Amino acid sequence: MYLEEFGFDGAEDWASLILVRVYSRAEVKRLLGYVFVIDRKFGENSKWKLPGGHKEVGDKTPKESAIRELYEEARIRVTHVQVSYIEKWLMDKDQRHWVCLFTCNVFMSDLSNMGPGRDGENPQYFTVDGLRRLFAGIDFLPSHKEKLQEFKLV
Repeated sequence: MYLEEFGFDGAEDWASLILVRVYSRAEVKRLLGYVFVIDRKFGENSKWKLPGGHKEVGDKTPKESAIRELYEEARIRVTHVQVSYIEKWLMDKDQRHWVCLFTCNVFMSDLSNMGPGRDGENPQYFTVDGLRRLFAGIDFLPSHKEKLQEFKLV
């Protein structure tokens, strides 16, 4: 996907978020759960959230940013083929700051190298039921929860 395909050619900044869906490797692919990260540097205000972040030098597209951020925050490697674009929205209408949401499908074995990120994020695998319990509480970042529900991704 090229930058102009995202519909905001010339944007000075963007952020990318990525929903990691974990599947069984059986013949019948079955959703087992999801991976989210938490940044403990915010202390008691820390919330579980989607891996993601802002464009950095060298990122040519929001998809590249999503793939890089997933590796930096959770040590999960994915390819461009595994990542699908879902939607974008303006975070700040005055600054033309776009946020792009992606999904990627991985197998449980792909989580073998999952570990803490370079900036202090801690990834964790949640079963489908575990995510329901997480969403029922207050420990998930509200803006990320709203978008996952809006786009019917969980």
